[in-house]
Amino acid sequence: MKRIVCLICILLLVFPAAAGAVPRPKNGVQKEYYPNGHPRLEVWFKNEKLVRKRAFYRNGQLMQDFVYKNGKPWVRKDFYENGRLKSLWTKKSGVTVYYHQDGTKTEFKNSFTTYRDLPQSLIFK
Repeated sequence: MKRIVCLICILLLVFPAAAGAVPRPKNGVQKEYYPNGHPRLEVWFKNEKLVRKRAFYRNGQLMQDFVYKNGKPWVRKDFYENGRLKSLWTKKSGVTVYYHQDGTKTEFKNSFTTYRDLPQSLIFK
């Protein structure tokens, strides 16, 4: 019995697609759609590295747009469901700018040194 369990574990490690994992393309875009046909997620790869990720609301409007540099988050934009810009974060400047519904904006300098240090509310789900 232990041998069978070990064999299954080894097979799942060697062949992750058998466990339902979607293989990462070397280059190109992966797309997922809502049942209504609107895009749900678009993920771009170049040389097997993540370069961009975009998530959409059910109505087709852009919700989040991430740009990656060397496989790490570099720019993040969040949008309201009506398409207006909600927030902008850049790794280079270390500044997050929030655009409120009433048109005002709030800026603050991030003290985050890595993407892992970002508050959970700013992390792409």
